[in-house]
Amino acid sequence: MAKVVSDSVLGSGLLQRQNEGVQEMELLLLSSVGVIPSVITAVALLYLVTRGLPQRRGSFSVVKAFFAYCYFMIGLSTVATVVGLVMLANICCKAALEVEWIRNDLWLAFAITGMGVLVCVLHLAGKRDVRKRTGENLTTARRMYVTWMTFLFGFSSFVSLTIAVYQLVHYYRAPIVPAAPTTETAMAMVLVIVWLYYMFRLRREASRGDQAEALTSNGKPGDFQTSAPERAREVEPASDVRQAGGQ
Repeated sequence: MAKVVSDSVLGSGLLQRQNEGVQEMELLLLSSVGVIPSVITAVALLYLVTRGLPQRRGSFSVVKAFFAYCYFMIGLSTVATVVGLVMLANICCKAALEVEWIRNDLWLAFAITGMGVLVCVLHLAGKRDVRKRTGENLTTARRMYVTWMTFLFGFSSFVSLTIAVYQLVHYYRAPIVPAAPTTETAMAMVLVIVWLYYMFRLRREASRGDQAEALTSNGKPGDFQTSAPERAREVEPASDVRQAGGQ
């Protein structure tokens, strides 16, 4: 009888360690996948900044590269903040289901969340300050950032919500009570909230699309585009060469 009890305790302990390992892998996967849209956005913005650089040496500006860097760091810090919020929500779910949790995890969650918020706020403030000083149009960059983040968190929330619902149903209906799906539930809650935020931002950008296109068609240059004076300066050397050849 004692051997059966010890085997069951050993099996439950092994199952709990396996579940904790799976939860850590899920958090690591979330943090690694979250970097992808930030990298893609930064690469795309850098391409827009340096597009046609040999022909547009006079129009290249470090300000545009600074904006690309800011959007990259904002996306990266947003992902870090989401990871910290998932850890905090996981601790809350464990407390609600009376599952033991480690106090050090709470301080780690606060540290990750606070660092993500701090980096995001600093780069938002820097971007807005430079934009006010230079008057740069960031419509295209902002829409690219919002679109990629909406795709990321939309896909992540769909997957995490499906897994969380399945795990919760299995938790309450299984004859043998499994480990509480606290990590899956926390990920689903946080990701759905962040996804709704970016979805409403993307919807607002789409509603402003007609007005922005009208302004661009009337001669106002869009984001990272060459304005009319810059195009005139690019044409002047070629016209001078043709005039010299005719003489």
